[in-house]
Amino acid sequence: MVADKTLSTRVRFDVPFDSAKFRALRVAKMLTQDEFADASGISRPTVAALETGGRSPSVEMLRRLCRALGCDPGDLVSYPAAGTPAPGAAPRKPPPPVKRVTFSG
Repeated sequence: MVADKTLSTRVRFDVPFDSAKFRALRVAKMLTQDEFADASGISRPTVAALETGGRSPSVEMLRRLCRALGCDPGDLVSYPAAGTPAPGAAPRKPPPPVKRVTFSG
């Protein structure tokens, strides 16, 4: 059996990481990329890649980001608008037309 920590570092999630929110929160904390890298234990090139959208974090990395920023995971992800299909989801088929039945009597 694989240890939970090892497993969690490789797990990716389907909710899109919001690189702009991440950068905005880091800047709001007045941290340079180097300072944030030291605080989070994530390398500076990885921090830069996360901010430019060149990389998405693993679940464990998301935890580290949140710990260093003092935020919740929901602050760093973009939720699709209601009614928007999930990425890769098959398009919805429209419902069949309603047949009108009239009774004469």
